[in-house]
Amino acid sequence: MKINNTHNLDKETLSDKAQKILIELIVSQKLPPGTRLKEQHIAKELGISATPVREAFKKLAADGFVEIEPYHGVIVRRIDEQERNGVYQCLVALAELEMRSAVEHYDDDFAEQLANIIEKEKTADNFFEFHSLNLQFHYTIWQQTKNEMFMRIMKLIVTSSRMRHADGSPQGREEIIKGHQNILTAIKAKAPADAEQAMLKLLENSKKIIENE
Repeated sequence: MKINNTHNLDKETLSDKAQKILIELIVSQKLPPGTRLKEQHIAKELGISATPVREAFKKLAADGFVEIEPYHGVIVRRIDEQERNGVYQCLVALAELEMRSAVEHYDDDFAEQLANIIEKEKTADNFFEFHSLNLQFHYTIWQQTKNEMFMRIMKLIVTSSRMRHADGSPQGREEIIKGHQNILTAIKAKAPADAEQAMLKLLENSKKIIENE
């Protein structure tokens, strides 16, 4: 496929840049699971040598986006359904604690931070900007729980997961923004049960989007 190289290569190493472009193509399903990636082809599309592409492949493999198979090359990794369901179950189980603790420690600054993140999400230019804001929204809530162990657990779940991201599609982004707004509304109303239901709905919708990709 034709790769649209719109990123600024001056501010990052070539391998980092190639990695970002490939991640964006993978999570947006432009490079669907099972796609074989050819080093020389991608290097030509990006206008760079094969070496940084090879380095990018190694980073992608370490992060679980691709698999490097001996004698077969690099293949976009298929979604592990068992892993996806395991992550989903953990997040669902922790939603009550997350929302109850965040509401318990509510303050106006917390609500304003979440509102500002949502506004930035609405105008995000690309996957990485939106994905970063999405994570920031959840990190802000985790911090507000004032529970260090909870924060460690949530970060471990998110950083160790190799799930496909729901925010890789326009539909996913719309659902995430709507879900974040519903969560914020419930938090501002100091209604932990409603906030929990909003979080569970967001998780459910995100899971459906990933499953239907």
